[in-house]
Amino acid sequence: MKRLNLLSLIICFVSMNSMGAEIMDKPSPPSKLLGAPVNTAISGGALLPQGMLLTAVNSSFRDKDDQIKGSGSPDIYSQIWLLKIRYGFTDRLEGVTVGSYINNRRDNMSPEHIEGLGDQSVGMSYALLSQRAGAPFWLTVGGAVLLPTGQDGDNHLPGNGAWGARASVSLTTFFTPNIKGDMDFIFQGPFERGNQEVKRGNEFHWNTQLRYMCSEMPWDIGVESTYSHNDSGTRELSTGHVINNHSGTTEWAIGPSFNVAIDSINVWLGFGSFFPVMQEAKSATKMENVRWEFKIGKTW
Repeated sequence: MKRLNLLSLIICFVSMNSMGAEIMDKPSPPSKLLGAPVNTAISGGALLPQGMLLTAVNSSFRDKDDQIKGSGSPDIYSQIWLLKIRYGFTDRLEGVTVGSYINNRRDNMSPEHIEGLGDQSVGMSYALLSQRAGAPFWLTVGGAVLLPTGQDGDNHLPGNGAWGARASVSLTTFFTPNIKGDMDFIFQGPFERGNQEVKRGNEFHWNTQLRYMCSEMPWDIGVESTYSHNDSGTRELSTGHVINNHSGTTEWAIGPSFNVAIDSINVWLGFGSFFPVMQEAKSATKMENVRWEFKIGKTW
């Protein structure tokens, strides 16, 4: 009888140990803070859950010293800073606002710095399909108004300080709990002339990313791609004549990025480097050989 009880205990212990090993072998899900793009241009279609607030500071540094067309253009050292705020009103409806500051330092030019606040966007995004609700992927549409918050003057950005609008369609899918893909289609443009009597051209953006999120450690790694086509703008002269300023450009940059999550304080840090695969311009222009981009975000 004692032998039977001992055998039963051994079998029970082995069974429990085997079950425990299976549980231990099952990977835990990645941190919910991971998966965000680092590039300033990419958003994706996944929306915040109801009641969540997200704030993020996104920056891009570009040394435009490579003459891609014409000759004699100044070197431009550009900084772009974005403050992004998102809030989930429901599981399918999200509010978002983005403010920007840009500083372009130009060699041997007067004024040396062309800088200032950009036109802030305020808008909403709605999920037509939600993977959180069981759909195979996220499909989100968005719209935003561009507020004329830019500044006037020769040392501020031409064309800013004008009302405008933005429309977007975004897709996101989690292929597995650890692999995520995002894609955005964005169109935006001004309604009127802004600073220096310039009306900026319309813009089209196509942005994508593919990302792997680690379960065992709080980090992810991805490849991000951003394509942009900007039409040339126009300037109204003091005589009343309107001229084409030939400012149109087409750019496509691809590169790696990674994020590190600090779950204890709901913060993540991101870094990316993006390299041009296409650069075209309508007039003499210098562009960068690499974009260094950073992001720090927090959920509340």
